[in-house]
Amino acid sequence: MPAEPTPAGPSVDVDTTMLRIAADKLDSLFADAAKRLSDTDNAIASTGRGWTENARSSFDRFTGYVDTRRVSLLTNIAGLSEALVAAAIAYETQDHANATDIAASG
Repeated sequence: MPAEPTPAGPSVDVDTTMLRIAADKLDSLFADAAKRLSDTDNAIASTGRGWTENARSSFDRFTGYVDTRRVSLLTNIAGLSEALVAAAIAYETQDHANATDIAASG
């Protein structure tokens, strides 16, 4: 629900606790995904001996692709979590600055 506009522009109402909770959930997702993807990578890697010499380069390309996608996914999850925490900090900092300005003006 949008907050009411103020003379200084539209008001923003952000629940920083919810931002931090969402970041914590992403951190849990990161840990779970990292474990599961590592298990999958290990299972795939253990099948490499079953590939013929001619197919080995294709297997290596495939495992390289899977590894790149795993790193990308985990990097993006971590980035989202960090962005949520940074947003919470920025909103809290701005709220504190605004409260200080209001108190000083009297």
